[in-house]
Amino acid sequence: MGKTHYIVAGLGDADMVWLLSMGKLRMLKPGERLVKAGTALQDLFFVTRGTLSVVQADGTPVATLGEGAVIGEMSFIERQPPSTSVIAVDRIELLAIPREAILERFEREPEFAARFYRALAVFLSERLRETTAAMREAGQHPENLAMSPGGGDRFGRFVRMLKGNGAPA
Repeated sequence: MGKTHYIVAGLGDADMVWLLSMGKLRMLKPGERLVKAGTALQDLFFVTRGTLSVVQADGTPVATLGEGAVIGEMSFIERQPPSTSVIAVDRIELLAIPREAILERFEREPEFAARFYRALAVFLSERLRETTAAMREAGQHPENLAMSPGGGDRFGRFVRMLKGNGAPA
């Protein structure tokens, strides 16, 4: 099932049964939009059948997702609206799990939160490895990717504090 195995591997059987019990099966027709850039997501999606296209606001394709893909994981982690749209290429079947149900379980069971976030981290790490490998093959230089905005400045303040040259703001 594609990349979903990274998430499934990090969760126990009871976790998976719970996710399935919370989810609702959704169908999309070709051309139907699942995710709209800039619009907050209420669900985390697991693709069980079909192909979707990830596109920028101008329609430029970014990626193709298929069976086993997880959609909305970045927005789930960052708590930000997605920066791209996701559109069905063909007939889609997916499991939609409400974000609020997952967050409520995190509150009740912190161990589940730890397992869930670790599984997402492994999934995202593998995707980053694949992306950087593809960039290298295409002659691009993934090692030049910048740190998140403001992250370098903040980190630098803490390094200066460690060296006794200042305090964090």
